[in-house]
Amino acid sequence: MEIRSYDGAGALRLGMSRASIRAALGVEPETFMKTTAAALPTDDFQGLGVHVEYEGADVCASIEMMPPAEPTFRGVALIGRPYREVRDQILALDPGLSEDGAGFTSDALGFGVYAPSARKEPDEPVESVIVFRRNYYDQVAGLVEKLKGGL
Repeated sequence: MEIRSYDGAGALRLGMSRASIRAALGVEPETFMKTTAAALPTDDFQGLGVHVEYEGADVCASIEMMPPAEPTFRGVALIGRPYREVRDQILALDPGLSEDGAGFTSDALGFGVYAPSARKEPDEPVESVIVFRRNYYDQVAGLVEKLKGGL
C-alpha cells in the first residue's frame, strides 16, 4: 500500500466514508473504541493488518497498517525494516520529524512509524505505520488536555 502524504494509502483515502472504506477493502471489519475519548469506533480489518479511525460524519481520519499489510513510501518498504534505517531515510526528507521513545511522526509527510523499542533498540523493526489527515495530532493533543482538565 503506497502512502500518499495527507491523501491515503493504496485504495484508501483520508476523508472517505466508512462505507466506502469497507467497500474498497471488501472485508467486514471488527470494530473497537481506540481510546476512551474516541467518538466513533475504529474498524479493524483483521487479516489485512489495517485499522481505520473515523471522525465527524464517519469519515476516515487515519489509516494504521501493520503486518501483513506492506506500506511503502516512495516505493520503499517501511514495516519490518530496522527503525534506524527508516528514520534516517525519512529524516533526509523531513529534518523536522519528531521522535519519541517508540517511533517518529513526520508532520511534513503525513505519516508516522511505531517501533516500541526505538530509543533503546534502534535496530529493532518498525511494527506499524499510521497515515493521518492534516492537524490530526493537534486534535489529539487537544483531547488529552481536555481529559487532563477533568482529572
